[in-house]
Amino acid sequence: MIFKDFNTRTADMVIAASNSSDKMKKSADYVCTGTDDQIIINEALAEVFNDWGNSGEVVLLNGDYSISDSIILKEGVDLVGKGGYWPIIKFGANPSTDKYILDGTVDYECYGYYTLKNLYIANPYEGDFSHVVGGLLTDTHAEVMINKVHFTNLPLAMHMKGLYQSWIINSFFDLLTTGIKLEEGTWGNGINADIISNNHFTRTTTGINLVDVGSKALITSNFFDDITTPITGELGSVEEYGNYGIT
Repeated sequence: MIFKDFNTRTADMVIAASNSSDKMKKSADYVCTGTDDQIIINEALAEVFNDWGNSGEVVLLNGDYSISDSIILKEGVDLVGKGGYWPIIKFGANPSTDKYILDGTVDYECYGYYTLKNLYIANPYEGDFSHVVGGLLTDTHAEVMINKVHFTNLPLAMHMKGLYQSWIINSFFDLLTTGIKLEEGTWGNGINADIISNNHFTRTTTGINLVDVGSKALITSNFFDDITTPITGELGSVEEYGNYGIT
């Protein structure tokens, strides 16, 4: 159980969904309404960032989180799901302009150092969501860990620019046009010392697209199933081995 008492709790800020259990709602600092839930989530991320010295954790309890704009990632603040099932984050309606569900580029002082874990990032299976570009966008971030995140029914799960010394592990990529897109960052930083391992890609056109990678990455022990193109792009500086489904 996550307690409000700061001497016993395991997170700096706890958020419940509108359909979380009553017990979860009582243990939360904030309870979302099921509409524009990014407002509360962004306020919590900013509060932890400001109050805890660029280091902390925001927990989303089990439930459905409906957003109308991107969730803005903060440097050093982890976003973690907890509960019997991973919390689901999705747009409630098609945004008016192109958006990512999670965006690490809006705050220009965000350079990474966070973990995303136990989250379900998705588009609804019905309706027009043509302006939802993808699940996650970052630019020139370091020491980022993506662990046990499920991306589904999106054009692009993750667009990572200039990613440095980071880990994409134990995650699930399903019903996508592209799973992971890696490319040089806005300030010329290449992909360097990253590990992509133990992920499952399925029912997706392209698993991993390496665009102008420029540095070193390790891609190993991933499972590619029902994928048109498992890995494509600039592979010269990438160490790739032990992946299932690559011929």
